[in-house]
Amino acid sequence: MCDLCKSIVNERDIEKVDYWKRYGAIIYDPENDVYGIYIQQDDDYYSGWAFDIKYCPNCGRKLSGE
Repeated sequence: MCDLCKSIVNERDIEKVDYWKRYGAIIYDPENDVYGIYIQQDDDYYSGWAFDIKYCPNCGRKLSGE
């Protein structure tokens, strides 16, 4: 387990994460039980969920709700 998978953020709590640490953070949507990568842009309109993932892009660990 790497630092990226240790710091998975609930999608609703992403605004609580430091602005500079949001880009590339793994986010979890408990309602749909999916993980994704958050892309932070200067304009909030373009910020948000980029794509769904099943494995950590850094270490390759399978992501699960455990």
